[in-house]
Order: sequence, then structure tokens, then C-alpha cells
Amino acid sequence: KLKCYINKKLFFVKGLCMSDEKLSMLENQEDREMNKKNFITHLKYLRKRSALTLENLSQMTGISVSYLSRLESGARRLNTDLIKRLSQALDCDPAELLQDTIHDEASLITTAEIRKIRTLNFAREKSKKEVKGDLKFDLPVYELSFDAKNGCTLNLDQKSGFRNRPYELSDEKDAICIVANKSMDSYFPEGASVFLVNKKSYVPETTVLIVKNSNEVLLKKIWSVTPNGIQCCDIDKLAKLKCTDYASSSIDGNNVISIENYASYLMDVKLSDVKAIYQIVGYML
Repeated sequence: KLKCYINKKLFFVKGLCMSDEKLSMLENQEDREMNKKNFITHLKYLRKRSALTLENLSQMTGISVSYLSRLESGARRLNTDLIKRLSQALDCDPAELLQDTIHDEASLITTAEIRKIRTLNFAREKSKKEVKGDLKFDLPVYELSFDAKNGCTLNLDQKSGFRNRPYELSDEKDAICIVANKSMDSYFPEGASVFLVNKKSYVPETTVLIVKNSNEVLLKKIWSVTPNGIQCCDIDKLAKLKCTDYASSSIDGNNVISIENYASYLMDVKLSDVKAIYQIVGYML
């Protein structure tokens, strides 16, 4: 017992008697080991944060699984090319790869959990593709009519057929499609399929197709919403109406609208006078 005590004591004294140079070397070695451990943990954290296995990361970067494993263990160093490829695959800044951040390795998700996450994500994407590929053939199509007396008209009681419903309109019950004619050539090519949704609320500056009780069709921009209807304007007049400068003269400037003509640019549409107001959401040739 005495011998062991003396040995411990001597060892302790020996430690105290180490030169400053040796102590500095030991401290530097400890710092390097700590930095190395932090780097390993952080690289694993970035990989597992992206729900990637070593095999997945290898396929994305072209770096072998064994080399990636050695990078995470600290047996290999990162160069500029590896940093670039890894940062792109892990969706992070190159500097983040070398970040000296401590993570608790016990809190990192396991490989089994990674595979579970990726399986769920794959199933969701597959389901979305199946929904996109299995579009319903139930979107009603209407033909616009035009004559000199009534202008452009649309009879909502007479469908011309049905077509595949775009995926973006899969949840819209009150969606329709109209075929543009010559009266709309300023905005849509003739023969284009224009998609519309019947909205219950109206948002200023949106483009709408107003179908009046007389079947007359108006293509307008909403300026404001009134208690009994909407106030709208021609599509090409919206920019002038949004201008805050007004002229007292009756002559319009390039960016100035006269006070006398301001009211004439706007049209009041009562809800009691219309069958439906459709918001235009897009078109397809």
C-alpha cells in the first residue's frame, strides 16, 4: 500500500515537474482532439438533419461510402472539392461544414429512423404523382358567343363538354373552363382554355369574368368591394387609377388621370345584376 501511494505521489510530482513545452503540447493535443470530435459530430448532424444515410450521400456526391465514413471519423480531411460537393448535397453553406459546433451524438437520429423518414417521403411523393396522373374528367367547358348587338355572352346553362381537371383545381368545386374567342384576343389567344373559379369573396386588383343576368360577359379588374357588389375597371385602366396624381384639366397625361374622367373609368356592378363572378386563375393553349 505504501509503495502504491509513493508511486502515485511520484507520478503526481512528475506531472508537476513537466516542462512548459510538454504541457503546451498536451494542451494543443487535447484541443485538437476536442475540435476533431466537434467536427465529426457536426458533419454527422448535417447529414442526419437531411435524413441521409452514408449510401444516399455517396450517390449524391460521388464520394465513396468508405471515404465518407473516414471523413466522419476524422481519418481524412476535407479539401475544396469535397466541401463544395458536400455543401450542395447537405444544403448548407461551405463554411457550415467546418463550423466548430458541439452536438450531442446521442440526440442524433439513427439510420433506421432516417430510412423510415425517407420511406414516408417517398410514399408521399408517389401519392402526389398518382393523383396528378389520375386527373378527373369533370371540368365543365363553355363556349363564348359574340354578336354586334349583345357583345360577348356566355350561357352557363349550356355546357359544350368536359375536360381533364388541372391538378391545381382539384380542390375547387366551382371551377369552369371557357374557350377564348376573338373578343378576348387582347388578353388571351383565340382558342385558349381559360380556367376560372367562382369565388365568394373578391380581392381588389384581381382579374375577373363577370356574367350578368342577360348572359353578357365583362372582363374586368376589381377596383374596390362595395356592400352590394364590386367597383371594377378595364384591365388597362388599373395602372392609371392606382396613380395618386390627378390633373384638373380634362386632358390625360401619361401617368396622370383627370378628375373629370376618374369616375368614368370605374363601373359599379351590383350582385343582384349578375349570375356569377369568376376569378381567372390561368390559361392553357
